[in-house]
Amino acid sequence: MTLNNITEVGNNLDMTVSDAIVSAAELHALNTSTYGVINASSVNIITGKSWEINNVYIHGAGGNITGLGNEVLILSDNTIGAAELKTLDTFTTGIINASNITTLNTNAADLIAVFSANVAGNIAGLGNEAVTLSDTSIDAAVLKTLDAFTTGIINALSITTLTGSNSDKADVRASSGITGLPGSSTSNPITISAAQIASFIADPSSFVGYSTESHIIVEGAITPAQASELNSVDATYLQATIAAASISSLAGIAVGNSSRTSLNKFSFEVTDTSATAAELNTIIGKTSILVNLFNVGVIEASDYAAITTLYTASTTGLGNETITVSDTTINAQALNNINSYTTGVVVVDSANSLNGNAADLIAVYSANVAGNITGLGNEAVTLSD
Repeated sequence: MTLNNITEVGNNLDMTVSDAIVSAAELHALNTSTYGVINASSVNIITGKSWEINNVYIHGAGGNITGLGNEVLILSDNTIGAAELKTLDTFTTGIINASNITTLNTNAADLIAVFSANVAGNIAGLGNEAVTLSDTSIDAAVLKTLDAFTTGIINALSITTLTGSNSDKADVRASSGITGLPGSSTSNPITISAAQIASFIADPSSFVGYSTESHIIVEGAITPAQASELNSVDATYLQATIAAASISSLAGIAVGNSSRTSLNKFSFEVTDTSATAAELNTIIGKTSILVNLFNVGVIEASDYAAITTLYTASTTGLGNETITVSDTTINAQALNNINSYTTGVVVVDSANSLNGNAADLIAVYSANVAGNITGLGNEAVTLSD
């Protein structure tokens, strides 16, 4: 039974959902259409707002919906409480995709818990969110830990008491990623809207709160051209969401204003489906936060070093793309490393020489036989054993 076929309400029918991907709103609507039990064991992805998904699992706990517990959850929320995210994580052994979230709020303990779950792989897509704390007292060491989890700004205006060592207190007060702490010497950021960019560039000092020692936050998506224009304004760094764009457009964004004390915090989403590793590395070098590469399905590189640089950088969305490496000579261990980066195929058609120890070479050729690597079979081999 597919969800779109349900029109009647009030039946006492047990139902089995055949869809693999459903929205929480659809499951809720189905649940209200019958007094019977809904078998959702075929569902492996649920999308929607956190509260909608939470309701689905509450009905599941009550026995109205069965078969849940291992689904991937894709959240559409932009702002969410960390406690809500923690609760959702207890409902499923699947991964929670939280890449749409731009703002997290609540107490430090809950925030650290969800960021730790992100590091563990139970939650995905976190790392560049703005954070609003609700604590009134906090240990500086805890705040340092939280600051390390996100490149977004932590709003600590609720804090009235800062405890901990003097060195930790000094660190968090000096952090450009934390604002509002008592005794902080860091200038507060100035926030403008995307619609104000032209007037802001024309006369930054006319905006209340502007200082060359503070950073600029732009609310609302802006174009790559607008991001380049903002480079003329002196500030410690810029924070903005850049509308999804091509690699060439993003690579053309001007950076390098001498007043910057750190990389800009630009949120990038690449629209291209194929790219070279060098192109993607250029874009990654323009921002200190995760770059969204979900659309990229094919990556080419003139050497394996560029691939290694790409996959060890701050990105999201990689892991299943085809990788083409055009080296003519390649090390077996390096090739095994590249193969570990993706579930897609690694193409090495240009290789005419492999080197490395026997164990790494056998692993490479075994992967070639399995189809995870292609293009091998007639190259010279140099053993290092």
